[in-house]
Amino acid sequence: GVPFQRALRSTGGNGEMALVSFPEERENCSIPLDADYKDAFVAHSNFEGFSSLTIPNDAERKAYLKPGHALNGTIVFCFKVCDWGKCPPKNVEGDALQAKKATIRVNGIPATALTPYYKDCVFLEGPTGLHGWKANSKGQYEIGVKIHDDDSFMRLSSVVVM
Repeated sequence: GVPFQRALRSTGGNGEMALVSFPEERENCSIPLDADYKDAFVAHSNFEGFSSLTIPNDAERKAYLKPGHALNGTIVFCFKVCDWGKCPPKNVEGDALQAKKATIRVNGIPATALTPYYKDCVFLEGPTGLHGWKANSKGQYEIGVKIHDDDSFMRLSSVVVM
């Protein structure tokens, strides 16, 4: 992924959320202690509009969705876990909608709440509650995030659609 600090300087592009790496969190050891690097999709206030992520993408749709199978429209956001529980300043998480720090929409429809689910994960609520987000004509969900507070950002380790 793109290094985090470089992603924060991006103001345009194609509108897609960048998959971001955090090189400063990687250990510099001759024997690797982590089997995987921690990365995240990032939306930030420097971007001019909504940062978007399409779930499932075309490859996921082809590989995992069988004909006639539909998702029920339940969406879960999992935020990047902060090392030792200490998040960086301007990190936007579960209170984003209530505190008016962000606007989140699915296929153009605004989310109404983020309901705590498990640790760093939340359900994305819409007009019909926790379930029932409607897929677009391709069976996909375009998730858009706009961050309002200057120099703020949201880091999503996972976005799950069930």
